[in-house]
Amino acid sequence: MLNVFLSRSGGSVLIPDAVAAAPGDTEDEVKFIDAAGRALVIFRRQDVVSYSNDGQRLKVDDSPETSPPV
Repeated sequence: MLNVFLSRSGGSVLIPDAVAAAPGDTEDEVKFIDAAGRALVIFRRQDVVSYSNDGQRLKVDDSPETSPPV
């Protein structure tokens, strides 16, 4: 389960089956994926402040599961 912190609302969204962040189909998107690599939710990169997994808070671009922006 990932907790995604959003910039616009200042709130967060829980995504129960998500295990990692991954690059989206375009460079301004980020996907949150399940263990099989399926996209569960896609956000605009600018709307995501960070996400938390097991208490460790990560920025999308700092995560080992994501590639750096092109």
